[in-house]
Amino acid sequence: MEVLFFLQRRTKFIRAFYEEASFPFTERKRKIKAEEYPFEPPYSECYDPPFFKEWEEADEALDVLGQMCISMLSSSLQLYFKESVNEIHRRYNSESLAKAGIGRPEDNKAAFKAGWINGYRRYFRDQLAIDWTKAPSNLTLLEEIVLARNRAQHPECITTIQIRQSGRDTSKYPLSFFADEIEMKLYDGDQAQNEWVRPCRINVTKEKLLAALDEVDRFCLWLDDALSRWPSQLEQNMT
Repeated sequence: MEVLFFLQRRTKFIRAFYEEASFPFTERKRKIKAEEYPFEPPYSECYDPPFFKEWEEADEALDVLGQMCISMLSSSLQLYFKESVNEIHRRYNSESLAKAGIGRPEDNKAAFKAGWINGYRRYFRDQLAIDWTKAPSNLTLLEEIVLARNRAQHPECITTIQIRQSGRDTSKYPLSFFADEIEMKLYDGDQAQNEWVRPCRINVTKEKLLAALDEVDRFCLWLDDALSRWPSQLEQNMT
């Protein structure tokens, strides 16, 4: 199975899906800002900007769309790791690998208690002699993709569709890659107020989603190349 092909097919789909699905909402905001039909502001003595509700609803829709896409990206990355391992066991036979001391990721349950990214990282390093730190990639961003997905899939507050970091995530990443830029700018330079907005709001914008997609593509391309040179690489490392 060409595992990388299917991973790239998924990331390509996510890009296209976001572009198409976001258009009605970005276009609504553009029309409101440009005062185009049907958002031509009527005379009003209200202090609130015209069509504030419509603008806010468009923002919320884009927020949910970003959460959906980052969740699919996280799942795609996990599937890539899983199927890459399965492909190794299909190609080289699980029994033969076991004789060489190479098992399955799930054999080391302790490593996965710190998250499946850590579990697979340990597996590839300890079992397959592939060190992820040698990749030309931002490994912390890969983990933040997973953490953002977890917050989107397991919200804690029914009164809002917005999501925030967990306290545990904040201690590890005080300023998330996906931190809402408006919120961060609002309290920039004020340490006391910066602490007040912790945990920070997670907002997967188009720009940050595309950056995350690029990072996943780049890392998986590197890992696929490393796997293509396996097990010769493992044999070299063992000598």
